[in-house]
Amino acid sequence: MGEFENKLAAAKKLRDDAELLHKQAEKKMQEAKQILGIEAGQTISTQNTLYYMLDLIKKRLLAKFKNVEDSLGIYGFRVVISTSSSPKRTPKTK
Repeated sequence: MGEFENKLAAAKKLRDDAELLHKQAEKKMQEAKQILGIEAGQTISTQNTLYYMLDLIKKRLLAKFKNVEDSLGIYGFRVVISTSSSPKRTPKTK
């Protein structure tokens, strides 16, 4: 029975270590989400987050490149330039 008990103890130790590491990883993930600004309850308006800062950068770039928004592509933004037309009216049938 010595071998069985040794393996059981080793498995229990590894499982305990894994649970501790999992708790540490969850805490670090929560910290990262807070910094990013994507944790529950945070919005783009939550100050001092990367999400908030990126929005400010985007707004400043849009102001600087007004009427030439396609130039924002050099900063990594995907810009879609399109025009819309009014829907065509179809005559009513009697």
